[in-house]
Amino acid sequence: MPGRAERARRIFRLGLRARFTVAFALGGLVLSALLASVIIVYNAIGVIRPATQDLMDRAPGEEMISRVAAAAAAVPGVSAIEKLKVRKAGMGYYVDLHVQADPAMPLHAAHVLSGMVKSAIREAVPEVTGALIHMEPYEADGGAGTV
Repeated sequence: MPGRAERARRIFRLGLRARFTVAFALGGLVLSALLASVIIVYNAIGVIRPATQDLMDRAPGEEMISRVAAAAAAVPGVSAIEKLKVRKAGMGYYVDLHVQADPAMPLHAAHVLSGMVKSAIREAVPEVTGALIHMEPYEADGGAGTV
């Protein structure tokens, strides 16, 4: 039978083993929690980034802007286009465009022309859900064609 000192040493060793086991287990839990936190933050950034870009009126790529400009310029009666702005809002895009036409054109004819431009844009670019067309008199030297 072991003596009192030997029993005390064994109990002490068991205590140390238990302490190290608990420390390693807690360390593993801490690392698991850190890893889970990193995954959560990464996924949150992936969800928040597109939402904030949409809230900030993100402009589409140059390809879409070129399609809108080409569709508007192809309408008969349009002399020039300028100040083309396309922005995303919700699930669609909104166009703000200044169209220059014959200064002698009657108001009713200008209104019809703006509707034709709007229809041409929506037909060429189905993602466009709204368009605001500003009609202006054509000025040969007034910076026409600036997009």
